[in-house]
Amino acid sequence: MGTSGLHGMREPIELFKFFARLIGSETIRTTYNSARREWRAALEQADRLQARYDHDAQDVEEIGKTIQIQRQRRLVEQTLLQYRLLIDHARLRDAKKTHEQRQGELQRQTLDKQQAERELAALAQKLAGLHEEDATFQQRLAAWKTRRDQALGRYTAKVAELAGEQKLAEQLDTEIRELRQYAVAPLAEIEAHLERVQEEEAKQRQREFQVNQRVQSLREALRALESGHMAFPEEVNAYLTLLRAQRIPFKLVADSVRIIDTRWLRAVEGVLGGERFTVLVEDTDQRLQAKRLAEQYPYWVSPPKALHVRSPHPRSLWHVVDVLDEATQGWVADRLLQVLRVETVEEGDTLSTRDGLLTITPQAYWQERRGGRSVWPRMLVCGSAAREAQLQEVTAELEQLKGPLASEAAQLHALQEQIRRLRQLISCLFKEKDLSLFGLILILMRVGNGRKRLLST
Repeated sequence: MGTSGLHGMREPIELFKFFARLIGSETIRTTYNSARREWRAALEQADRLQARYDHDAQDVEEIGKTIQIQRQRRLVEQTLLQYRLLIDHARLRDAKKTHEQRQGELQRQTLDKQQAERELAALAQKLAGLHEEDATFQQRLAAWKTRRDQALGRYTAKVAELAGEQKLAEQLDTEIRELRQYAVAPLAEIEAHLERVQEEEAKQRQREFQVNQRVQSLREALRALESGHMAFPEEVNAYLTLLRAQRIPFKLVADSVRIIDTRWLRAVEGVLGGERFTVLVEDTDQRLQAKRLAEQYPYWVSPPKALHVRSPHPRSLWHVVDVLDEATQGWVADRLLQVLRVETVEEGDTLSTRDGLLTITPQAYWQERRGGRSVWPRMLVCGSAAREAQLQEVTAELEQLKGPLASEAAQLHALQEQIRRLRQLISCLFKEKDLSLFGLILILMRVGNGRKRLLST
């Protein structure tokens, strides 16, 4: 058989069979079986060891990976710690830098504040000086105004006095001419002339009384306005006084109307007209009693009227007033709500004639489809703006009446002086029926000398 067949045998059983055929010994077979079992056991042991090795190798690999991960983690933690330390240092450095910048800014602001305080103190000192100068100037201005007013008063009085003296001179001139006629004129003519002069003096006295009465009325109105009260027409004051005496509670429409835009003050008051003096009485019985007392009162006595919800035009006259009392809002709205504000008569004419709208200008010119007319109010009575306007108007009128009052008084004095002289002349004529021409010439000379003295002054 030879040994050439061994090369193709790889398995133990094949080898065993080969050697058994070759040897044929039972001992060998037994030994072979024992060796085969041991080999298998060794092979199994080897497999187990291999498996254990593979398992241990895997564990070692896992342990190595874990170790590597731990190393990387430790490295990362160390790096993170370093970064944290660096970040803290950076933050500290930034905070320190910011603190230094803020300290520098605070120092600059402190210096600026100190500089501003010094400048403010200097300005305050300068302002105090300006206040003192202003106070001094105001005092000087007030003194100058006082002197100016006094000088103006003296000038006005002097002008009036000169006018009176001029008129007196003219009257004396006339009287001289008349006295020259009286030298041959009968006593009856002198008495007739005296009657004419007395009639003129009575008329002049009435004119002077009227002017003086107007001045007194204006002074009373001025005192009322300066004390915060509104000046109403005499018939309104009389009726309100009567209501108060009868203890009838009432409200006056004018007392609750305030004009917001004073440009439209006269327009509002002109459109309201007599509605401003409407007296509102809430209680029915008391309202009836108020009506009984108002038979001579030319304005309305009415119940309160609240405002109904409406949407007024943006240019409605209603928008420039503020009605403080709800009880009067309805009556005021009835007059103002549909009236549009226009700046010019031309604009109002277009809206009135084309669209039939009611319009009013700031100068209180009313227009409607029918045409237009002025509703300029004689008095302003609504609110503080009206009171200020009344103050200015009353003051201005009082100033204007100074000259006429002095002139009327001077003319009255001149007429009274002429009457006195005529009476003296008549008295002399009665005492001396045969008054000589020489005596009359003396009278004429005295009158002439008086005229010269008057003209020289």
